[in-house]
Amino acid sequence: MLNVVVVEDDSNLLASVRQALEAPESGMRIAGAFSRGGEAISWLQRQKPVDCALVDLGLPDRSGVEVLAELRTTHPTAVGLVFTIFDDDAHLFPALQAGAQGYLLKDSTSEVLLRSIREAVAGGAPMTPAVARRVVRRFWAPQVVQQEPLTARERELLVLLCHGASYEAAAARMAVSLSTIQAHVRSVYRKLAVSSKAEAVSAAVRLGIFVP
Repeated sequence: MLNVVVVEDDSNLLASVRQALEAPESGMRIAGAFSRGGEAISWLQRQKPVDCALVDLGLPDRSGVEVLAELRTTHPTAVGLVFTIFDDDAHLFPALQAGAQGYLLKDSTSEVLLRSIREAVAGGAPMTPAVARRVVRRFWAPQVVQQEPLTARERELLVLLCHGASYEAAAARMAVSLSTIQAHVRSVYRKLAVSSKAEAVSAAVRLGIFVP
């Protein structure tokens, strides 16, 4: 019997996932279900038995990336499986960096979800096909030519953004004002010739500034 932790703030979706996982033929049980990342992290820190954590990234209090990182620290043999609506680089690669071993979009059927949990626990890396293509295409992307080097503070900010930090969180971490962060972001975008956070994350990976 596989012990699965579910971290999902959508009560309707959580009920659907619970129904699928608790079906007699699933071979799984819900060891814990949480709507907030902080609750899940506290539970994981108590070293409860876990085989797989199914984690949403868009939680109301903490990033799902933080939950995945805690899972890797407290339960290194357990697998983290992302279950989210986000299919962009800015969410995908920080989640993989934090230890996710699979990445499913929420339009996946219950059958796919159960099969993916079993596959991840068995050592696989299940991904929604569109997400898998995004990972593959990362290696097709043309080499980024950085026209002007980033400053140390700009690189620090870019890494924080790659880890999923908001501008407000980055400002607190770097002990600067939000307006300073916004100025740094504009400078980073200009130097990397990008126009969005997702493009900046992609450029950071290709330049070796951030390694997923």
